[in-house]
Amino acid sequence: MLQDLQTGATTTVHPELCARARVPASTFKIPHALIALETGVVTDPHAEIPWDGTHYLNKDWDAPQSLASALQVSAVWFFQRTATAIGEARMRSWLTALRYGDADVRGDLTTFWLDGGSLEITAPEQLDFLNRMAHHDLPISPAHIDTVWNLLAADPVRLQQRLPGGETWPTTSAKIFAKTGGAEDVRWWVGRVDGPRGSFVFVSRVDGQPDTRTSLALSAGLHALREAGVL
Repeated sequence: MLQDLQTGATTTVHPELCARARVPASTFKIPHALIALETGVVTDPHAEIPWDGTHYLNKDWDAPQSLASALQVSAVWFFQRTATAIGEARMRSWLTALRYGDADVRGDLTTFWLDGGSLEITAPEQLDFLNRMAHHDLPISPAHIDTVWNLLAADPVRLQQRLPGGETWPTTSAKIFAKTGGAEDVRWWVGRVDGPRGSFVFVSRVDGQPDTRTSLALSAGLHALREAGVL
């Protein structure tokens, strides 16, 4: 899905699949970061909290993390700590206010957005949330919204590692601010692109992909952005 932020014109591929709600996985880190900043659970996006020594499959997580670094490397443990600090009642209240998916935070507060979690969102709902975020139409401080957008700036070197073999990150003057996400059988890539044709928000989702380090949603999303001429 692609939406022009100026005209509202929207392009949708496979609308029947887009309408199916799925767990947001790590794309939930976008509203999560906004809530953490707005509630004061995080006051400095670059301040690190200690790593507890647990070793993860993703070695980038085996280090102290800040909100900034945790968004870039998608460090789940950092956001599990902030979720606990935010608390269930505040998390539910904020997700309802943000109109983010079904705002369902039942079960384990540290996993409700991951595999088997209660929180679900459709692709149109993701796009609507990103549109409102881009227009500062959220009950969140504009400064905090701008901070999170800036923290989502795409890192081509890191994202190149997520592309299937033989594919390369595009050479482009466009600026991309986005987040990948993956659960057992779903892959997301969602965000914003500011390019020569203007500013757009986008949602790319691939259902049924095995749990691997590569992301077909990232690959498909880049292809779609190229085809639309917005890069």
